[in-house]
Amino acid sequence: MTEEKIEFKRISAKASDLDQNGAFKLEIELDGTPTSSWFECFKQPSDLKYPDIYPKNAELAGNTILYYGITQDKLKEKIEWIDKYIQQANKRYSQEVVKRQEMQKKAEEKEKKREATLQRINETLKGI
Repeated sequence: MTEEKIEFKRISAKASDLDQNGAFKLEIELDGTPTSSWFECFKQPSDLKYPDIYPKNAELAGNTILYYGITQDKLKEKIEWIDKYIQQANKRYSQEVVKRQEMQKKAEEKEKKREATLQRINETLKGI
């Protein structure tokens, strides 16, 4: 079983599909393909102060985050905010993964205890 990647970073940004009004599609390429759960964390950042690049408007296509209708004004600031949203998603998602692993471990321990109890009961029944 391959280990799930839980943290991502931007490796490139590219503009495409320039329209007649000067708006374009912004493609943010990540260093891996996130899960839909990670992307939900991205779309709901804990710190949202830059509404021009609102994460809920983004889409995910493989390892690329897509924004439509982006303009050139404050482009560097928009990219910096996307990087912050990625960092926040990494942090929140890693917390979720740790929580999920802890729950799985507890469930496995509970199952082992259940099996040990059954084994003791069956050993007792053999002697009766």
